[in-house]
Amino acid sequence: MIENWIIADWESFAGEKGKPIEIEGTNGAAQIKKVKGSYGKTTDGVKFFLEARQECIYANSPSYKYFIDQLDDIDCQYLKFEKEIPQPE
Repeated sequence: MIENWIIADWESFAGEKGKPIEIEGTNGAAQIKKVKGSYGKTTDGVKFFLEARQECIYANSPSYKYFIDQLDDIDCQYLKFEKEIPQPE
């Protein structure tokens, strides 16, 4: 579910409040509705997904990481993001 990828970047989506312990295998749409009050897959889902930081989704969601890694040899602008989150010094 794309909603699970959205909530994989919880800080960007909703800040620190109410962050779910599990992301994979949870009902991401329900988590979004809990925070936003309502949720439309075709409107809100696109907006929230495009606002999510790919590097955070990649780091926090095994299904997204697997998906992206399968497309590694495709020349596509969407796939050109930093796959390692820089650690503070």
